[in-house]
Amino acid sequence: MILSAILTLAFVATGCGVTTPATNSDNSTSTVSTNVNTTTKGNGLGNGNGNGNGNGNGNGMMNGGNGNGMMNRFSYKDGTYSANGEYFAEDKEVIGVSLTVQNDIITDASVTPQARDKTSKGYQLMFVDNFKSQVIGKKIADLKLGKVSGASLTTQGFNNAVSIIKSQATL
Repeated sequence: MILSAILTLAFVATGCGVTTPATNSDNSTSTVSTNVNTTTKGNGLGNGNGNGNGNGNGNGMMNGGNGNGMMNRFSYKDGTYSANGEYFAEDKEVIGVSLTVQNDIITDASVTPQARDKTSKGYQLMFVDNFKSQVIGKKIADLKLGKVSGASLTTQGFNNAVSIIKSQATL
């Protein structure tokens, strides 16, 4: 009990994180660490910069900021993603799409024609030759193509694949 009172008094008088001598019941002396992690509530105001730094306005000590490292300002994970986009011409057709995303921007793209029908295959090949300029450098969140080289149905398959890729890459 006496030891507890001495430690409490030493803690209050000298602050956190100190080593305090204590007298034991057998009159021997020992050193007790009073390093206690405390937080005093202030008025609830504080701000942080996302890097774990910040300031607080309180009636005592207040930890600033709520950042736990660098805040993520992007919506999509970096990486290369692939999906097949389906669409209907005469029958169900498929076009393979691969997109590389970095900082929410598409940095590379490729399309693999997979059509079975000869006419659909022709439209897919025209699409392959002309789609990149409308995709590279664009934000993935905003990517939705209109007709490319007359291939409106192929573009629909491409957009379907992009929707799948967006769901794969979402943080």
